[in-house]
Amino acid sequence: MVLWSSLRTRIVGVAVAVVVVVGGTFVLVLDALVRNELEAALRAECSVAAESLAGALEAAAQPDGGEALRRVALDLVGRGKIVAVVVLDPEHRAVAAEPASAGAHPKLGAWGQDGEFVPVLAVRSARACAAFHTAGRAGEASLGVWIALDRRPLDQRVNRYRLFTFLLSLALLGTTMVVATLAAEGLVRPLEAISEAAASVGRGETEVRHLPTGPEEVQRLGRRVKRLADQLDATRTSLTHLAADLDRQVRERTREMETTNRRLSELASTDPLTGLSNRRSLERDLERYLSLSRRGGEPLGVIMIDLDHFKRYNDACGHLSGDNVLRSVGAALQARARDYDVVARWGGDEFCILVPKTDSAGAVAAAKRFIIAINESLADLSRPDVSAVLNASAGVACFPEDGDQGRELISRADAALYRAKALRGGKVIRYEAAADEPETV
Repeated sequence: MVLWSSLRTRIVGVAVAVVVVVGGTFVLVLDALVRNELEAALRAECSVAAESLAGALEAAAQPDGGEALRRVALDLVGRGKIVAVVVLDPEHRAVAAEPASAGAHPKLGAWGQDGEFVPVLAVRSARACAAFHTAGRAGEASLGVWIALDRRPLDQRVNRYRLFTFLLSLALLGTTMVVATLAAEGLVRPLEAISEAAASVGRGETEVRHLPTGPEEVQRLGRRVKRLADQLDATRTSLTHLAADLDRQVRERTREMETTNRRLSELASTDPLTGLSNRRSLERDLERYLSLSRRGGEPLGVIMIDLDHFKRYNDACGHLSGDNVLRSVGAALQARARDYDVVARWGGDEFCILVPKTDSAGAVAAAKRFIIAINESLADLSRPDVSAVLNASAGVACFPEDGDQGRELISRADAALYRAKALRGGKVIRYEAAADEPETV
């Protein structure tokens, strides 16, 4: 396919293909005509020889003339192209044959049709053709004669003719290739010059000094390439200015996009009401801290905190007052947390805190401190006229005792939290101690 992609190769290939198809067809037709003509001449010769031999042998066909027939047959074989003679009596028996093996030949030893011709058969390991003729008086056949002629001279003539036509075809094919190659060069060289000029324009060399010569179509193409180079040269300066302006605009847009992306990232990971991390951000931090804890063999505590009676407070005092409570709780938790603790709003009035490098006892103690901080922040927000008194409950789960997957730890801390709330709230419960007496703050 790479070779066929060349225009030179295509021109030469098409020319050669045309010559091969047309010339091959002509040679095949001519070969068939010549071979048929020679075959017809050989058939006529063989038939005439068989008829003549039948007439000559008729006089020797006496009751005791078998030996005479054999002598005639022996005398004929070896003359000219005759390679075999077989004489058959009216009972279709071979009475004379030369060579003797010819009488046993499956074709020559059998009675044939008067004038029958066999174009090809083997006699003495040689290619031959044979004709059959009868001899007799008053319409009755008294003898049948097969005569076989050597067809090798015919085959030699056919082979010489084929060799001649083959050599002639090679000469014609070579001439066609030379002429087609010269014609292809005359067309391809100007195109290559135009291609080189176009490549120079592509490299920024817009000055085209030499236009190609050749057919009018090629010259027209060269002039168009030169006009294109002139247009490119004329617009280069304006393109440079446009590129500089575009680069400035791109830098400005990039800065704006970076700022926007930064803000979007913050919004995507921050709870808009409390300013704490949101649930998605906490899940990412939990996986990161778990990975660090697994590698370092350090514990990790997960604390789930929920406000007690928040719904009744929210219904009685209004959603704005409820939002103030959530903001106050978020600020209290963030103030009490360590620098590397993660405080997040899990959803509604539920918060989640990650306390790295803290075992189960330390996590329970930290949860108690967070509950105390919440109660302190809610002291001024409780309403005497509201039956619900704001408080908080907490559930604690730890890595690796309570699980080694993030969802597992969250689920077990949440289960401990709901047990604490079922015990009327205000308590901290460790997951593994859920069946024991709860610890109270």
